[in-house]
Amino acid sequence: MNKSKTLSAGANFILQFPTNGDLYATKQYNGLDVSMKLKALDKKVNFSISVSDVFGSLRPQNKEVTNNIIAEYNNYRDFRSLRFSIQYSLGNSKIKGRKQKFGNTEELKKTSN
Repeated sequence: MNKSKTLSAGANFILQFPTNGDLYATKQYNGLDVSMKLKALDKKVNFSISVSDVFGSLRPQNKEVTNNIIAEYNNYRDFRSLRFSIQYSLGNSKIKGRKQKFGNTEELKKTSN
């Protein structure tokens, strides 16, 4: 979101279209999740917040017909949540590892063709 790449955001939207089976029907439902992340202190500390099912709309509604008996029910599993997190990276981030050569490079060259 910004030039220094210390602030980022994300969103996830799910849409379930209505379905009809032989014995049941499900109405359309949807859900929205959003999140934000902030990197601070030379990108060693990450603060993040996420909200799941923002509008509380992730509620499938079903209708079943068995022996001419209609059963309608709502599956309301409360998926709504709010999460805060703080992450701190320990150690020296300026250390670079060296590339290691393996003993079977000649054999790998033969099989890569």
